[in-house]
Amino acid sequence: MRLYVDEAYLASQDMQNFPLFDVDQVEVLKGPQGTLFGHNATGGAIVIATRKPGDTNDGYARVTYGRFDQ
Repeated sequence: MRLYVDEAYLASQDMQNFPLFDVDQVEVLKGPQGTLFGHNATGGAIVIATRKPGDTNDGYARVTYGRFDQ
Protein backbone atom coordinates (compact mmCIF):
# COMPACT_ATOMS: atom_id res chain seq x y z
CA MET A 1 0.00 0.00 0.00
CA ARG A 2 1.24 3.48 -0.83
CA LEU A 3 0.20 6.72 0.87
CA TYR A 4 0.01 10.00 -1.03
CA VAL A 5 -0.72 13.41 0.53
CA ASP A 6 -1.39 16.25 -1.94
CA GLU A 7 0.08 14.16 -4.78
CA ALA A 8 3.34 13.54 -2.88
CA TYR A 9 4.33 9.98 -1.98
CA LEU A 10 5.23 9.37 1.68
CA ALA A 11 7.87 6.66 1.60
CA SER A 12 8.79 6.37 5.28
CA GLN A 13 6.57 4.91 7.99
CA ASP A 14 7.71 7.74 10.28
CA MET A 15 6.35 10.32 7.83
CA GLN A 16 2.95 8.62 7.84
CA ASN A 17 2.45 9.09 11.60
CA PHE A 18 1.65 12.81 11.72
CA PRO A 19 -1.77 14.45 12.13
CA LEU A 20 -3.52 15.75 9.03
CA PHE A 21 -5.46 18.99 9.31
CA ASP A 22 -8.19 20.25 6.95
CA VAL A 23 -8.61 17.00 5.00
CA ASP A 24 -10.79 17.64 1.96
CA GLN A 25 -10.90 14.23 0.27
CA VAL A 26 -9.66 10.67 0.83
CA GLU A 27 -9.49 8.08 -1.97
CA VAL A 28 -8.82 4.39 -1.36
CA LEU A 29 -7.72 2.64 -4.55
CA LYS A 30 -7.60 -1.14 -4.85
CA GLY A 31 -4.39 -2.64 -6.17
CA PRO A 32 -2.58 -3.24 -8.36
CA GLN A 33 -2.30 0.32 -9.64
CA GLY A 34 0.48 -0.27 -12.18
CA THR A 35 2.12 3.03 -13.03
CA LEU A 36 -0.86 5.28 -12.27
CA PHE A 37 1.13 7.19 -9.63
CA GLY A 38 4.59 6.49 -10.97
CA HIS A 39 5.15 3.42 -8.77
CA ASN A 40 3.90 -0.13 -9.00
CA ALA A 41 1.46 -0.16 -6.07
CA THR A 42 0.49 -3.82 -5.87
CA GLY A 43 -1.36 -3.38 -2.56
CA GLY A 44 -3.33 -0.33 -3.67
CA ALA A 45 -3.01 3.29 -2.66
CA ILE A 46 -4.52 5.83 -0.28
CA VAL A 47 -4.67 9.34 -1.70
CA ILE A 48 -5.36 12.21 0.72
CA ALA A 49 -6.10 15.73 -0.51
CA THR A 50 -6.03 18.60 1.98
CA ARG A 51 -8.12 21.76 1.73
CA LYS A 52 -6.46 24.59 -0.15
CA PRO A 53 -6.04 28.03 1.45
CA GLY A 54 -8.85 30.51 0.87
CA ASP A 55 -9.23 34.26 0.70
CA THR A 56 -10.46 34.71 4.27
CA ASN A 57 -8.63 34.30 7.54
CA ASP A 58 -10.13 31.65 9.79
CA GLY A 59 -8.97 29.20 12.39
CA TYR A 60 -9.89 27.20 15.42
CA ALA A 61 -8.74 26.82 18.98
CA ARG A 62 -9.08 24.26 21.75
CA VAL A 63 -9.06 25.57 25.32
CA THR A 64 -9.02 23.42 28.44
CA TYR A 65 -8.43 24.12 32.09
CA GLY A 66 -7.86 22.07 35.19
CA ARG A 67 -8.25 22.68 38.87
CA PHE A 68 -7.32 20.46 41.82
CA ASP A 69 -6.37 17.35 39.79
CA GLN A 70 -9.37 17.56 37.47
